Amino acid sequence: MQYWTYIDLDDSLHRFHAIDGSAVILNVHTGHILAMVSVPSCNPNRLSACTNPADLVDNAVHQAFEPGSVMKPFVVAAALASHSVAPSARFNVFHPLVVDGYRITDDVRHHVLSIKKILKYSSCIGASKIALRTPRKTIYDLYRAVGFGRLPPLGLPGETAGILPHWQHWSQARHATIALGYGVSVTTLQLVDAYAAIANGGDYVRPELLKAERPWQRRVMPRWVADTLRHWLQSV
Repeated sequence: MQYWTYIDLDDSLHRFHAIDGSAVILNVHTGHILAMVSVPSCNPNRLSACTNPADLVDNAVHQAFEPGSVMKPFVVAAALASHSVAPSARFNVFHPLVVDGYRITDDVRHHVLSIKKILKYSSCIGASKIALRTPRKTIYDLYRAVGFGRLPPLGLPGETAGILPHWQHWSQARHATIALGYGVSVTTLQLVDAYAAIANGGDYVRPELLKAERPWQRRVMPRWVADTLRHWLQSV
């Protein structure tokens, strides 16, 4: 798995003319990391060929980035779990949303969308409206529960917790746009681990490099929320 993940990621790096990239394959039920790849890289068996320090960096845990729309399912999870928004709710997303002078728009104009279609079409207006109906602390607590803003437990050199501002410091605009992945930063491992909680029926499982006898896990969202999200995300 490690070998083929590296081959595919390296191929994608050249195909899309990217500077670097990372990928993680995780068993969502146990938290076992099956592959963790960072490119560009070099052969550690021939360290003399590793002349670029960047080749020795594990981007999957070292490099934090602004994630964008992949954060939308987590604000939906917070909204559903807190009953701030009903699963059957629908939102008018036809007009741009202006919050504290910040204009939020969609690439494609729609009229009224269900939550499922807000995720399917990645509606920024819809996701922001869901966020604004959900208490700041509720969103923050869910983000923290699935691993954002926290150091991973692997003990690897250069690990970063990313950035997740405390909810008490959110402006109205931050409240709306945190659902869009703005103003936060995450690593590839954090993102994979957070999505694993949705795939695992709402149980967050701590990522592990070494096989543990029993996985360490805790419930971070109701099972019905995770099951609903998993169903909706199949349409994306």
